[in-house]
Amino acid sequence: MKLTWHPGLATGHPQIDAQHRDLFTSAQAVLEAKERGAGPGEIEGLLDLLDRYVADHFATEEAVMRAAGYPQARQHLLEHGYFASGVQKLRRRLAQRGAGAEAPLVRDFLADWLAGHVGDSDRDLVRHLAAALPPRD
Repeated sequence: MKLTWHPGLATGHPQIDAQHRDLFTSAQAVLEAKERGAGPGEIEGLLDLLDRYVADHFATEEAVMRAAGYPQARQHLLEHGYFASGVQKLRRRLAQRGAGAEAPLVRDFLADWLAGHVGDSDRDLVRHLAAALPPRD
C-alpha cells in the first residue's frame, strides 16, 4: 500500500497543503522502512521526523484556528492529540515487539488517520477560513 497525498486531498490553503504533502511523504517513509524490514534505529529516526512534521503542522493549524475563531477547534485539537498519542503508542509497541511485527498496524493507523483527518477535518477548517478571513493580497 502506498500512502500518497493527491490533489483530491487539497484544502486550498497553500501552507497547510504543503505541510500535508510533507506529512504524507514522512508517513510513507515509515511504511516503506517497515515493509523492507529496517532496523529499530532507522524506524525510530523516521518516527522522530514524523513527530517533527506533525508538531510543526499542528502548531500552524492551531494558530490558524485561533486567528479565525474556528468553532470546531476543540474537536480538531482532540484529533491532533489522538494522532500524537497514537505515534507514541506505535513507538512503545515497536520497542516491545520489533519493527516487522507491527507493519499492518502502522500502515492502517497512518493511512486511516491522515486520509480521514486531512480529507474531512482539515477541509472543514479551510472552508471556515475562506468564510471568516478576508482574502490575502
